[in-house]
Amino acid sequence: MELEQFRSVWQQYSPEPDDLDRRNRSIATRLAATRVTGHQHELSGSIRRTAYIGLTMPLLAVSLYLIELAPVWFAIVYALFGLGESIYCFLFASQIAKSDYFAMPTVDALACARFFVKRLIRSKIISVILALPIIVYLFIFIEQTGEIDLVIGGCIGGCIGLAIGIRKLIIELHHARSIVNEFECD
Repeated sequence: MELEQFRSVWQQYSPEPDDLDRRNRSIATRLAATRVTGHQHELSGSIRRTAYIGLTMPLLAVSLYLIELAPVWFAIVYALFGLGESIYCFLFASQIAKSDYFAMPTVDALACARFFVKRLIRSKIISVILALPIIVYLFIFIEQTGEIDLVIGGCIGGCIGLAIGIRKLIIELHHARSIVNEFECD
């Protein structure tokens, strides 16, 4: 092979630096989109599962009333809390899932992701504040039955529920903050 032929072949297969830079940016954008979409899917799925759990609360409320652990007004409040939490979680999960971060300018996508982190934290705080009186009142009813087994079971269930809730919050915050971090790196 002559030197000129070799140069010609080399130039055909040697990409231009601008072309390499454009390809690298394209690959980096696709990787970021895949990571963001994965975190977005996990976050909305986790919140949606919380909504499904809230849908079981009306059934539990009926059970509490039927086994005479709670009066009818308490069962209604308990059921309404569960339904309200479910509706909120379904709407929130839907908003997270529908957000198209890559159709937005980076600044807007970052602001949207940060808003979801703040909203997630606020919603968890509000849920705990609203649930606390319900839980305390439920324990008062259980304690008044005089059945020590129910009190111990309620305490164990409360501790397990708290541990699960904290773990779930940590995972949800990880996914939400990971979305923010992807846009902060740009």
